[in-house]
Amino acid sequence: MNLATNARDAMPGGGNLAIGVQNADLTEDFVPENVGSNTGPHVVLSTEDTGMGMDPETSSRSSRRRKAREVRASDWLRYTGS
Repeated sequence: MNLATNARDAMPGGGNLAIGVQNADLTEDFVPENVGSNTGPHVVLSTEDTGMGMDPETSSRSSRRRKAREVRASDWLRYTGS
């Protein structure tokens, strides 16, 4: 729900919000490089909106978290062959 609320706030003139889910099977190769993960079936949640984005101050505070998520996502794609 917070994702939808944040997207709504970023689109005061209206826009589009896409929320997707995809099955994933995390392998033994993925787990050692991603602390806290477990092998087996998982669900990947993705979101995208047409909002105006973040102001520079907010973006600078979240850039480290975003980079970590992007790395995990790219690792997941590499290990699952997607």
